[in-house]
Amino acid sequence: MIETVERHLRERFTKVWQNWDIKEVIQEPDQKKFIEKLIDLKIPYVEESHQAALFGFDFILKLKEWKALFNQKVLGKVDEKVTLSSDGKNILYFLDTNPGVSSNFDPIQDQEIELMVENLNSTYDYYHKLGFDEVYLSIIPNKTSKYGQGLGEYNHLIERIEKHPKLKMPVISIFEEFQKGDYYLKGDSHWNCAGQQIWVDKINEAVLKVK
Repeated sequence: MIETVERHLRERFTKVWQNWDIKEVIQEPDQKKFIEKLIDLKIPYVEESHQAALFGFDFILKLKEWKALFNQKVLGKVDEKVTLSSDGKNILYFLDTNPGVSSNFDPIQDQEIELMVENLNSTYDYYHKLGFDEVYLSIIPNKTSKYGQGLGEYNHLIERIEKHPKLKMPVISIFEEFQKGDYYLKGDSHWNCAGQQIWVDKINEAVLKVK
């Protein structure tokens, strides 16, 4: 499964994508004693988890909501990484709306679409030759693709790739479902549990068909 969010599709497939390789791993016997393993134990630090543990309480989160609401309604400001939808009801990720290759509104010429399809096909052939029974493409739509109407002219990147007549790689698409339903978090650009379930069900259905 080659899964990518819409905003990264263009930069990822400017060339053939070969980031996953198959390598033989030889497991060497572990000679360390238990106490040595305990001393060597390293716990990864994740800043978001640390912040959640310290400040992820209802009272603290409510204060943050009030502060954000005050900034928006009184001062007319939002976080620099946020863009409001034209109706003010949804927050969108700034990369999806600001000018640049990640934007939903950045014009894409047909020649670039052709190049991406060629690179997707070469990527498909590459992983087939490595021994994979099947290789699927799944493009996760930006939240802006649904709620960004009125902010610019959508470039229809997903549809132009998924429906391209020369594309060889089978597609697991959720674009139409996400256009019809409400599958994104209110305070984030990620999908909600219902959206995740749609994707997982489609993945399972596709995998079960592989022989």
